Amino acid sequence: LTPLDTPDPELAYLFKHIVTRDVAYESLSYAMRAQLHEQLAQFIEAQGADRFLDLLAFHYSQSENKAKQRDYLQRAGDAARAAFANDAAVDYFTRLLPLLDDPRVQLELHLKRGAVLELMGDWAEAEVDYRAALALSRQIADAAAEARCFLVLGVLSRQRGEYPSALSWLEQTRDAFTALDDRAGLALTLIETGIVWWRRGEYTNARRETETGLAMARVSADKRAAASALHTLGLVAEDQGDYLAAQTHFEESLALEREMGDKRGISTSLNYLGIVADRQGDNVTTR
Repeated sequence: LTPLDTPDPELAYLFKHIVTRDVAYESLSYAMRAQLHEQLAQFIEAQGADRFLDLLAFHYSQSENKAKQRDYLQRAGDAARAAFANDAAVDYFTRLLPLLDDPRVQLELHLKRGAVLELMGDWAEAEVDYRAALALSRQIADAAAEARCFLVLGVLSRQRGEYPSALSWLEQTRDAFTALDDRAGLALTLIETGIVWWRRGEYTNARRETETGLAMARVSADKRAAASALHTLGLVAEDQGDYLAAQTHFEESLALEREMGDKRGISTSLNYLGIVADRQGDNVTTR
């Protein structure tokens, strides 16, 4: 049933057939299974936890150790999210949520899962998470968290092309960050509002909001927000045929993204610069 696979010092046996393994496993009581899963998890953990997050999340999830379940589901989910293993990240976060009892931790997890779902294009489910986070922010009377929820709902509405809804959410966001005197949050809100106005072809409004947000982002040394603002200003200039201004904005955003090592941003800026060169008939630079 279990022939020798490798001898000492790495002694190991394998089940000859998967059915034999399944029958053996199912014959164990749930209490015994939970105990063995935890013992195995402890052994794996001692070999280096960061190397085996998926295994540890699995085995602790089969145990009765709730603290370890929370720890490794969170860590495995964060690692999956960072690696853009989006389905895995959503699965880990979904399994973690029922184990949480702190509303603040629940709120943060809803925002994380919503962000992954938004990236995957599952906007309806992302909205469910964002609205759940908003309800929790009001439950615990956390004005800063509420402002963040307004912002992500505004961005999501913009992604869906629901521009009146986006502007409504962003207006609430602006009021909330203004009341908190959160200059960094206000800069992000103004920049996002500028994107909505650009999408609607309202170039004067787009430039006004974005330039104000850009100035605030520079004061707070927020390079990522500044790069986003420069993208929008470049797109406005490009739409209006001012290719020199567009090129200047995109080159400045590219420099900031290279400083940050932001590969996604670098790719976006290079793409925009290629389009501007193409509009001017410069095929060599475009390529």
